[in-house]
Amino acid sequence: MTGVETVHREGGINRYETTTRIAQYAVRMFWASNETVGIATGREFADALGGGAAIGSQGGVLLMTEPTYLVPHTKTYLEAAAADVVDVTIFGGVGAVTDAVKAAIEAALASG
Repeated sequence: MTGVETVHREGGINRYETTTRIAQYAVRMFWASNETVGIATGREFADALGGGAAIGSQGGVLLMTEPTYLVPHTKTYLEAAAADVVDVTIFGGVGAVTDAVKAAIEAALASG
């Protein structure tokens, strides 16, 4: 690629770890902050695609989870970032991310 001097790769063992690593990297590079967090299902791309653009326009990060339970990587990220989180937006209806996951997100933020 013309003009590119460095390429940096972020990856994890699955899509959930990868999204947390990308979020951590974006915060470290001051491209985003943990004040605004978006959550989308990792099962379907549409909510994450639209949600990523929406949350990114607000300077926030997007994390993903399973529809019926909060995945460990996302839970750990939220617990670590809890002091900085001001607003959480869940993209998709309860069919995409259940109320049980919403409660687990709230618990993770309260315990952090």
